[in-house]
Amino acid sequence: MKKIKILLVVLLLLILSNLDLIISKQKITSGIYGIVKRGPIKNIVREREPSEEPFVGRFNIVNKNKRVIHSFDTGIDGQFRIFLAEGEYTLIPDETSPISRPKFQKRNFTVKKDSLSYYEFFFETGII
Repeated sequence: MKKIKILLVVLLLLILSNLDLIISKQKITSGIYGIVKRGPIKNIVREREPSEEPFVGRFNIVNKNKRVIHSFDTGIDGQFRIFLAEGEYTLIPDETSPISRPKFQKRNFTVKKDSLSYYEFFFETGII
């Protein structure tokens, strides 16, 4: 009987010590997708000429504790798709981004449970 109790305690300790691994392997089914644009792209914009373009670059996702939890690169068309747990986040362009003061151009967004939400983010280039 004592051996069974010891065995159960050891088994319980093994399960508890690997609980974070078990939880982290759960599939995340929520997140965001969309496009990132930047502009203006010219000093003088003529009628029927685009004043913005897809933003190709690296972005950081920060959680409510101001910790970077994910980084990603957009495609050449500025599109992205990211899977994240439900919550409130901030999108920040990488400091190497071709825009004015990237770390100050933050965009907040919300991830809903079991939902993939569409977002369009726009960032200022600093061209006047």
